[in-house]
Amino acid sequence: MPWLDTSPFREISDPVTKKMFARLPRKLDRVQVVMPVSERTLKRTAELMKSRPTLPLRFYSGSSGKSDLGFLKHFPNHLSVMIDLVFLTSFGGLELLTEKLRLLAIGGTIKKTHSLQSLARFSDLKQLYLETHCRDIDVIGGLNRLEGLSLRSITLPNLDILLKLPKIQSFALRLGGTRKVDALASLERLKSLEIWRVNGLKDVSVIENTVLLKRLFLQHLPNVKSIPPLDNHKSLQSLTLIGMKSVRDLGFLRDACALKTLEISDAPSIPLNQLKVIRELPALRSLVLHMGSLSRSRAAADLLNMPGRYGPITIDRNGKRTDRLAALREQMRSA
Repeated sequence: MPWLDTSPFREISDPVTKKMFARLPRKLDRVQVVMPVSERTLKRTAELMKSRPTLPLRFYSGSSGKSDLGFLKHFPNHLSVMIDLVFLTSFGGLELLTEKLRLLAIGGTIKKTHSLQSLARFSDLKQLYLETHCRDIDVIGGLNRLEGLSLRSITLPNLDILLKLPKIQSFALRLGGTRKVDALASLERLKSLEIWRVNGLKDVSVIENTVLLKRLFLQHLPNVKSIPPLDNHKSLQSLTLIGMKSVRDLGFLRDACALKTLEISDAPSIPLNQLKVIRELPALRSLVLHMGSLSRSRAAADLLNMPGRYGPITIDRNGKRTDRLAALREQMRSA
């Protein structure tokens, strides 16, 4: 699942060890169970999680055998559940979870025809992640307390399901062939937007209307040729553009006065003279540039009067301009 990272986690599997059921540390991203496991292991896991009902609990496949969700009977009061079972036979068993569920993540499965209708009972849901599953996806429109929604490998004719979700603050669209994203304009509280590898998408002008954004992440959208002006985005602090190879004009950055973090990577098509606008960003504290080759990155460094000969170029939080590869080489010399 794409939200998983290198944050600390606890993993439980059969055969169990004493360490698996040691007291959970405060700083923990999740507990994950490698399925299948015995009933005894499930019961011990349930006991372990009783004191941490909001800590994400992930179940994922450790084998290729068919699986169902009957094991959820052991976790009737847990509030954050991630299901990543590729050979899941049905969504029967979701009803075993509490109606007060706050976070639900369902990964992709071999079978693509599972209905999402059973999600209707989770009216308190705050965060929802779905991968590949779109049958009866309109049911999401009834989850009007959602604050975060992520859709991966799902193709929709439009994003009108968002029109009934006024509390959404974070939205991610990853992969799939959705071509119309105009409904994003209805998300008046949207603070984080991520769109990547949606190859059919051509128009992201709706971003101009998402004025409360704090974070914008766009990656590998080959048919997007322009990004709208960001002059009304007074709260935008982080912008990432990776592999946006049809975008050649960076004029949209000119009035991004609150921008603190900027990354432009895998950008062989952007003319280097477009980078001059970066000098005009008064709040910028972190910059990563990789212009598609070492020679172009070196030229970018010269253009922006940054030291070092190699990209990607960075500026740290204190405004000190450095070169990551040059710094790394210096460390290797002194080691």
